[in-house]
Amino acid sequence: GGAAAVLIYHSRPLETYPEEWLREYVNSIAHQTFRDYDVWELDYSDNLSVNVSLVNRYKMQAPRRYTWLKEHHRTHSEAINRLLDIIQPFHYEAVFNTHVDDFYDSQRFALQFYHLTKGGRDMVSSGFQYIHSSHELPLLKQPGQIFEYHSLLHP
Repeated sequence: GGAAAVLIYHSRPLETYPEEWLREYVNSIAHQTFRDYDVWELDYSDNLSVNVSLVNRYKMQAPRRYTWLKEHHRTHSEAINRLLDIIQPFHYEAVFNTHVDDFYDSQRFALQFYHLTKGGRDMVSSGFQYIHSSHELPLLKQPGQIFEYHSLLHP
């Protein structure tokens, strides 16, 4: 028990973001203390002749299973919805949404998994830091902070 899914989805990341950002993003997923997860990566670019696997490019070893998909989608929202449809039959206990322009504290997945499976929450967000256009990678300020969407949506 305890399996989770990590979602990676992008369109033309090598054209959009500096290489160091992408490497830091993948490394922050690879170095999570919570290790019971499958990685699902979707390249949703309309350029079907260019295939980008960030997991393979930065030599990340998925703890359990790695699945790479190439399907064109017009928007980021369409892409994540497609990934959610694909993983639904696996009945994961938690799903970690990631963004290629963020990087994560090493405790993010462990903290979120706990709050999703034992803390009575349906959705949480925590332990990420935006990468700024200055190309500098800032330190995480509050890696353990949990934002409760239930209380944000229902004050």
